[in-house]
Formats: sequence, C-alpha cells, structure tokens
Amino acid sequence: MRAGTIPPLAHFTRLNPGIDLRDTPFYINHRATEWRRLRGADGVEIPRRAGVSSFGFGGVNAHVVVEEPPATTPPTPPAREALPVLVSAATDERLRDQARHLLAHLERQRWQPDFPRFSDIAFTLTYGRPRLPARLAFDAASVDDLLAGLRGYLDGEPAFGADDALSSWCAGGPDDLLPAPWPARRVPLPGYPFQPDRHWLPERGPRRAWTPQSWPMSSWPPRPRSPGPAWTPRRLCHRVHPRPPTRMRRPCSTTR
Repeated sequence: MRAGTIPPLAHFTRLNPGIDLRDTPFYINHRATEWRRLRGADGVEIPRRAGVSSFGFGGVNAHVVVEEPPATTPPTPPAREALPVLVSAATDERLRDQARHLLAHLERQRWQPDFPRFSDIAFTLTYGRPRLPARLAFDAASVDDLLAGLRGYLDGEPAFGADDALSSWCAGGPDDLLPAPWPARRVPLPGYPFQPDRHWLPERGPRRAWTPQSWPMSSWPPRPRSPGPAWTPRRLCHRVHPRPPTRMRRPCSTTR
C-alpha cells in the first residue's frame, strides 16, 4: 500500500478451469501491478483499501480491512543546527543490538524515494520510544552524522555530543534535561530487539540408538518367558437375600 503496487499471487501458474471470472470485476494478479486510486462520483480520488484474510484448516480465522492514511503536509523542520538522537534499551547488550539494527536499516533504506527526513527520524527516536535504563544520546545535524554516531558507538568510541545535558541524561538523569519537542511526525523505524531467550524443557541425555552390537549375543534372540502357573477360573457365587416386603399403609381419611 505504501509503495502503490499490488504484488503478484505467490505460486500462481494458471487458473482453475472451474473458475470463470470473465464477466466479473475480479481477476488474479499474476504480476506486480500499479495500484491506482479510484475516483468517486465527484472526481475525487478514493484512498486505497484492501482486505487481508487469514485462512486455516477450519475456515476463515480473521479478516481485516485496511485503508491508507490521508496525505498530510509535513511540518516545517526546526532551524536548529543539530538535533538530539536518543536510543535506549533494557541492557547494554540490547542497546548494542538496537544500534546495530538501526544502523543497518538506515543504510539499507537511505536511498529509497520514501526515505523520511532526518528531523522526523530524530523526533521518532527521541520522543516516540520509551526511555529505558541503558541509554545512548548524541547530537546530529544530518543522516550522515547519525550514521557516524552509531558506527562510533559500535566501535567503542564515545558518542556524546557537546551538550552536557545529554551526557547527564545518559548517566541516569531525568527527562527534564531533554530539549522541548520540535514540529515533526513519527516515522517507521526498527522495533526493539528482544532477548532471544529459549524457554523449553531441559533436554535429557542422548538416547541410545539400537544397533545389533548394543545387544549381547547371549541375550539375542530374546528367550521366551517361562509359562507361569495355569490360571483356572473360579466360580464366584453371591447369595442374594430377598428383601422382605414392606406393608403399605392404606390412606385413611375422616370426615366430620
């Protein structure tokens, strides 16, 4: 939806002869097609809409209708020379993974036509993410400065800028040390890299594979079991004592 392209249907080669779509508005998309917006009766373009279905062995599990967001005018970037960039995680190890994923994403998407502005990236990292104990912060004026700061942190170089407030914040200071938000919008960036812990039952020792050598020749083939004492059925008799009949009282009524 963001790229304006309808992807082809995976593993589609030819249509089932029992399905006739000639007189219907439906078709099987077998190649990447431009997703053009429709126009209403007044000539205004209608936002792109799509339905996403989840199928299982028991039928349809879920169906979601999505619509592209309306086009908005991006706010004017601030006139500041440098903007703060904040990255935080729960531990130092997660912080390094966060910086590594962010660096790879920016280097991969930097030359795409829909790459966001630097002010929006800095705003998302600074004010669009929760602030966790392990912190990294530095000043940057462009995407190049941001990439250089991330590379320097991963290489073990100090990444703090000239602003002492960011250094105090990284040391555990309050959020009041951060500057006020600037006009910008949030953009999609890599999420939090959670710890890849494995939660499973403890593995037992290696199973002993059966081989002819694993069985001694003296015990192979297995000897038949010796027959035990013969089982003789016994007759179980239970004496049933008849219950004596109870006398039923006749209902009596008196009238005066």
